[in-house]
Amino acid sequence: MPELSSASQETIQAEVVEIKHASVPIRIEVTGQVAPVFQAALSSRIQGTIDTLFVREGTSVVKGQTLIQLDNRDVRANLARALAEVENTKAQLDRMVQLYAQDAVSKQEMENATRAYKVGEANRKTVLAQLSYTIVKAPFDGVIIEKMVEAGELASPGQLLLRMENPRQLRLNATVAEGDLNSVSLGDKISVVIDALGEHALDGVVGQILPAGDSHTHTFTVKVDLPAEPGLKTGMFGRFQL
Repeated sequence: MPELSSASQETIQAEVVEIKHASVPIRIEVTGQVAPVFQAALSSRIQGTIDTLFVREGTSVVKGQTLIQLDNRDVRANLARALAEVENTKAQLDRMVQLYAQDAVSKQEMENATRAYKVGEANRKTVLAQLSYTIVKAPFDGVIIEKMVEAGELASPGQLLLRMENPRQLRLNATVAEGDLNSVSLGDKISVVIDALGEHALDGVVGQILPAGDSHTHTFTVKVDLPAEPGLKTGMFGRFQL
């Protein structure tokens, strides 16, 4: 009987691997654009010529700072007349009160004097409000991003004059499919990559999930608050994974 070769007698060493079922997570990339948390469109409440424009695009402003001054000469003239009217009606009222105490005038005459004083005082407050409307002030700290008018132009009620935003508080507005919405919750920490800033990821936090979605695309808007980062600007493209 022939002898077996040495090769055929060698033992084959093999690792046994047990096959199991397991769930493999799927990572979905979500994209969006950087937008400000606080932004404002400033308009005029009255009609008037723009006397002074104190800001331009890129000007940093603080809350309460005067941005635009409208010509207020007509309003100041009205205020002077209103103050004179209040002074006259107040003097007349004081006189009527004294005479009424002496039974020298009727109650109706005193009531008429009281009514005239109240009308004059109301008119004074109205003109003071109009005077305040000739000044457009910044509602919060921020930067002017758009200017629609120049000094000398006529501003009309409701006309858009300036746009401003707070560049230190930005967020990524991303669109998430309804099937992936259960993968994100308020307060979740998410690494966000802004392409214009390189591959360095920013530590974002989910600040808002809009309750209503788009019925056509079946998507929801998720807003991720971003930290202050040099070079980060409104309109930049960003992405993160779920």
